[in-house]
Amino acid sequence: MVKTVVKSKHLLAFKLWFLNMNYVVNDLADGGFTAKIKAKEFKKQHRYVLVSGDATGNKAAYELGKEFEEHLKVA
Repeated sequence: MVKTVVKSKHLLAFKLWFLNMNYVVNDLADGGFTAKIKAKEFKKQHRYVLVSGDATGNKAAYELGKEFEEHLKVA
């Protein structure tokens, strides 16, 4: 089962959120992106994030996507 990381309308904002947190973000051909960081302050499992163009991704993307959506609810 493939889980949606964030709502598709929030995909660009999710990408910008990673840039704001000093991740190195690279675009993918399908419209998705990867985000990497070497900082030790971040959990090891959150140092590499993969988000595809259909807003699905790896476990780190899903966990951080939930956090991101919570930030949007508060704002």
